[in-house]
Amino acid sequence: MAALKNERLLLKAPFATSSGGRVWMWVEVVSWKGDRVEGILQNDPYYVPGLKAGSRVAFSEADVVDFLHTLPDGTEEGNETGKILMRRDGESSQPSRGTQGSKQSQ
Repeated sequence: MAALKNERLLLKAPFATSSGGRVWMWVEVVSWKGDRVEGILQNDPYYVPGLKAGSRVAFSEADVVDFLHTLPDGTEEGNETGKILMRRDGESSQPSRGTQGSKQSQ
């Protein structure tokens, strides 16, 4: 994957919780080779022992459920899950990049 100058690409991927469930969190992509994606976790999960914001993680491209591409001018593409939650909750402000089951990293 070529470096994105003044751009940021986050993918939302699942992580196993201690209770056997899953929580989806944002990961900033640092490497994408074939089906394997590596990146830096952007959330502090409540229910995933051993992970915290800033942890380096890896997952399969097939597990990705959303993306957030921030362009050099600050505009964003993607974040469809955030848009769905905003409509569901009747919010009119820009959605947070956080997910349920995690604390958004500042």
